[in-house]
Amino acid sequence: MTNTAHPILCGGTFLIQILESKRTTATRRQRTQSVSDAFHEQDVLLGLIQIVQPDYMKPAGDTFKTYTTYFKRCAENTPQDLQFADEAVVSAFLSRLESDYAGVLNDMTGFVNNFIEVGTTRQKDIKLARRLIEMIVNDAGTPAIPDDYQFAISKDGPSVLKSTWRLCRTYTSLHFF
Repeated sequence: MTNTAHPILCGGTFLIQILESKRTTATRRQRTQSVSDAFHEQDVLLGLIQIVQPDYMKPAGDTFKTYTTYFKRCAENTPQDLQFADEAVVSAFLSRLESDYAGVLNDMTGFVNNFIEVGTTRQKDIKLARRLIEMIVNDAGTPAIPDDYQFAISKDGPSVLKSTWRLCRTYTSLHFF
């Protein structure tokens, strides 16, 4: 019997996918000379958190770097404020999404422009979208994402059902705003 791995979409796997598409700010030569990128993994995570929780305050010192490591691993000892299971936080975000979709979209566009490599021949942005859609379609987590779950993917706010994506075998018509 073969052991088949099934993708599970959690915060850590989502962050790892984004980090795979992260825009580099230092050249390869600069990195060999100990020049690092202008932002780090914890900056990317903080940017994501602040889309959901605009008033989130980053902990002082190196604590958030440790939190980022736990978050990437989907570890049980990830701090409660990074688990996004708080009903009040989720409810507030969904309410904001319904009442100010354009504002949330603007925040996400700013995040993408800051952190994701967009519009290059390496197509990191297109590959990121494809990987995320593939993970959503094939999610085998507990609980799995239901087929009737709606994803807002348009700049105008209309939603697409997960089952619609499942019917598509190729994702060649992805558009970015």
